[in-house]
Amino acid sequence: MIGVFKKEDKLGKKALTIEGVHLTKGENDILRDINLELDRGDFLGIIGPNGGGKTTLLKIILGLLEPDKGKVRVFGKRPSSFRGKVSYVPQHTDFDAEFPINVWNVVLMGRIGRLGLKPFYSREDKRKAKKALKKVEMHRFKDRQFSSLSGGEQQRVLMARALVCEPEILLLDEPTASVDEKIKTSTYELLKELNEKRNKTIILVSHDVGFLSSYVEKVACLNQDLIYHGSGELTHEMIEESYGCEMDVIAHTHENMKMEES
Repeated sequence: MIGVFKKEDKLGKKALTIEGVHLTKGENDILRDINLELDRGDFLGIIGPNGGGKTTLLKIILGLLEPDKGKVRVFGKRPSSFRGKVSYVPQHTDFDAEFPINVWNVVLMGRIGRLGLKPFYSREDKRKAKKALKKVEMHRFKDRQFSSLSGGEQQRVLMARALVCEPEILLLDEPTASVDEKIKTSTYELLKELNEKRNKTIILVSHDVGFLSSYVEKVACLNQDLIYHGSGELTHEMIEESYGCEMDVIAHTHENMKMEES
């Protein structure tokens, strides 16, 4: 089927293409023959055991790591040439707790790539920073020291920093690992809105199987090998193949959905 795109949609349909990506460290395979293709506006959730290569795959998409073999293209270009339109929300923050920076300036850092030759942030940069902070319900903390925030609050500020550069692709590594259920729900609702109303392509790494099944369109399992069928259905077979053992999926509500080894 031929896609019809708006005038401003100049990037084309394929947001991400990964072909035969392989990465080793010493004698260990980190990623094996990874193949993945996403259209613009796709919302993919990735699950898998710790050490399965999920964060590594995100870094390859960002262009921070080069695979030993294979090809990665972001809107048809090498990741290193498209960094300004791909944002990343890490699982852990690397900010020095002693570094004196407040929430406002952390978010403004997301506009650095758009400063060009300007040595200062414009009125437009500040307007977008304010809007991003309001989106994640953190504007009232704008003058607070970043290091004084809780882990969940820091994650929301980092999401605002990622949003303020108006990315075409948003990569998130366990963004709700340190937040309560209320904030977790609002975070997923925000991602759903960005995906559905703004056509943002989102790749989300998470262990929240219940939330993933409710919000994402497509799901994949990664444990060195990628198991991906191009749909949102997460089957027992996919989980067991990825985790390497039999798993029971217990699903009642978002609050208690989990996986247990059997």
